[in-house]
Amino acid sequence: MYRHPSLRPLSREHHFTLCFAKRLMALERVDSELLEARWPEIRERLGRFWQDSLQIHFRVEESHIPWQCLERASYERLVGEHCEIRDLFEHLKEAGQPDGFVLGRLGRLLMQHIRWEEHVLFPPMQEQSGEALAAIEHASEELQGADPAWLLPVPGRSAAKTIVE
Repeated sequence: MYRHPSLRPLSREHHFTLCFAKRLMALERVDSELLEARWPEIRERLGRFWQDSLQIHFRVEESHIPWQCLERASYERLVGEHCEIRDLFEHLKEAGQPDGFVLGRLGRLLMQHIRWEEHVLFPPMQEQSGEALAAIEHASEELQGADPAWLLPVPGRSAAKTIVE
């Protein structure tokens, strides 16, 4: 799918976040004892992903997307889903015990949200003025990019065990 160069940093982060979402959904199916044993590490990595990547990504989208050129419903959906995702990250950050259902819910919500942005929100944005797109590109410079290393499978290990290794 063609993506205007100014939107490519956001789309690139979407790719990494889709990988992250897939792993979150896999955590929903992990044995509860294994999940509980690894919870401190999983929770720490969730917090790092939120702080180093997704929180910044949301700020760029909410502050620099040219909303005046889009439908109000699109703006409301984006902000509403961002709030729901923030709430789930906050819930998991504070959770003393892992909740596979909430991890899976977060993964499904991230996947749904990103697909909507890529297929519905971004195409009309590509038609905006060069000035509006340049502002998005400039704001995207603060995106550090997700560190996907922990998302990659480790040879010889089951998919469930590689989620945090």
